Amino acid sequence: MIKCAACEKENWDYARYCTGCGLPLFRGAENAAAEIEETLRRADDYLNEGEYQQAFACYLKLAGHGNAYAQYNLGLCYEHGQGVPQDYKKAVLWYRKAAEQGDENAQNNLGYCFSMGLGVEKNETAAADCYELSANGGNRYAQLKLAYCYQFGRGRERDYKKAVHWFRMAAEQKNAVAQLNLGVCYEFGEGVEQNYTKAADWYLRSAELGNDNAQYNIGYCYEHGQGIVKDFERAYHWYRQSAEQGYADAQYSVGYFLQKGLGTERNEEEAVAWFKASAEQGNNRAQYSYAVCLLKGIGIPENAQEGYLWLVKSAEQGNVYAQFSAGRCLLLGHGVTANPAEGYRYLCLSAKQGYADAQFEVGNCCMSGEGTLVNTSKGVEWYRKAAEQGHADAQYYLGCCYAVGNGVEKSDSDAAFWYGKAAAANHANACYNYAVCLEKGRGTDVDPAAARGFYRRAAVFGHEAAAKVLKETYHEFV
Repeated sequence: MIKCAACEKENWDYARYCTGCGLPLFRGAENAAAEIEETLRRADDYLNEGEYQQAFACYLKLAGHGNAYAQYNLGLCYEHGQGVPQDYKKAVLWYRKAAEQGDENAQNNLGYCFSMGLGVEKNETAAADCYELSANGGNRYAQLKLAYCYQFGRGRERDYKKAVHWFRMAAEQKNAVAQLNLGVCYEFGEGVEQNYTKAADWYLRSAELGNDNAQYNIGYCYEHGQGIVKDFERAYHWYRQSAEQGYADAQYSVGYFLQKGLGTERNEEEAVAWFKASAEQGNNRAQYSYAVCLLKGIGIPENAQEGYLWLVKSAEQGNVYAQFSAGRCLLLGHGVTANPAEGYRYLCLSAKQGYADAQFEVGNCCMSGEGTLVNTSKGVEWYRKAAEQGHADAQYYLGCCYAVGNGVEKSDSDAAFWYGKAAAANHANACYNYAVCLEKGRGTDVDPAAARGFYRRAAVFGHEAAAKVLKETYHEFV
């Protein structure tokens, strides 16, 4: 007779399986090892072939005899409902048995169950403890998770240096996500001295392993020459690799490169397709670019109505350019029924984010009462905000306000100052007005030579009154 090691039932010598529990009866160490190996091989084959019930039966036979690998796989079967109804509590039971025997995969999975509260009460400290046991045993997935614990303070005191340590441990084992995160740490100087070159190096390693986020990041590095020599062709290559995996930011970048002909041949039709793919995933930059293509008929038949709808999607996500454009469409009734009040609202959203074009337009609305009540002092405030950012039209209009005292106390010197700023940007009207100030000493010193120069500049840009002054006063023709 031979006694079963699992249930201690006596069985006949010729029996291969216990009549009590159905587990294999092992005769001698060599035979036992061979039978265990054969049973595990068969179980793994069943699992790979999708024969989950047969795999489960094999693992169950060995798990009862204390085989850690079988116990771990039994936990997987229960966790994922493979060959048996899903049962997280039983998954935890078998993971724990295997983990107590030092199985690194089981320790890692048990940590995950604790972190998510699957089959056990959620406990981030216990999760981190499990991850640490597994990580110290060399499990790269646990090393990554332990790094997150330190990075975000989950079950451990937040410690960026320790996070970097564990990211590096996993990264050196070719864990692509860890390599990506180590690159991010170097890019932003979290837990390590900022180093764009090392960031790009880790992004490239991760990208070469197929990580879509890293492919986008190394594309960005190549595009902007961040930590690596600028190279539009390589930037486009990596953006494309990422985009083809469905990464929305990369899809937008591919569209942008195709539209501008950067690193690849210009193709507006294909650019639109990538903008649309990214836009449909919610990327606000792509939504704006796709909207512009529809509004202007770039690479796609013009459709102002649909274009406006995409502007709104982008604007509602806070895209300043989309907010500005949506506001303009509503003021002009382009692609949508005119609604000045709603247009003014969108312009204000953009202006408050610091977009100079929007600030200028809000100033115009305040001055004219389009979409809001007339408020000239408020209009001057918005002109000033845009003017201080170098917006030439705003600088000119602000000069005009000072010249006549509209919304602000009249000041010839301030008028001349802002005319001069706009004139430096070759604003035709500002060049003419500034020339008048210089000629007559209005708000500035008299300077006939400089006045003549600005009259000439204004005339070159089509200002008829300036051309007339040049002809009649200086006998000069432009």
